[in-house]
Amino acid sequence: MSRILLVLLIVLFILVFFILRNFNTPVIIWFIALGFSIGLYYGWFNNDIFHQSAKFNNEFEKVHALWIHIVSGLAGSVSLFVLFNKYPFFTSEFGLGDFGLLILGILGIVGLLPRTFWFLANSGDLFKKLFK
Repeated sequence: MSRILLVLLIVLFILVFFILRNFNTPVIIWFIALGFSIGLYYGWFNNDIFHQSAKFNNEFEKVHALWIHIVSGLAGSVSLFVLFNKYPFFTSEFGLGDFGLLILGILGIVGLLPRTFWFLANSGDLFKKLFK
């Protein structure tokens, strides 16, 4: 069910894009709408996608998953917007900060940014071993 909704969401974005393209809608609106809708999708179907169980334990867990994915989707789409404006064409000036923005954008759009932050927050021993 969730995959069908994702496909429908993508088709809807493409249709709305072609319809509103003639009205000169700012590009930032498209990036924010994409980040919000992707975050809403991953937040709503969080347990179905990442935990293989469609049930949430309580409403607090559902709201928490929803807002964390919306914020992560918006952060990912804004970072991709920054890269979109900075590099309209490929150049050789792609630095480490730009690579970090690209990773943040990709993880935010595919719904893995909350899991990445959770992993980094709970892997204290890993960093002690790496930077020793």
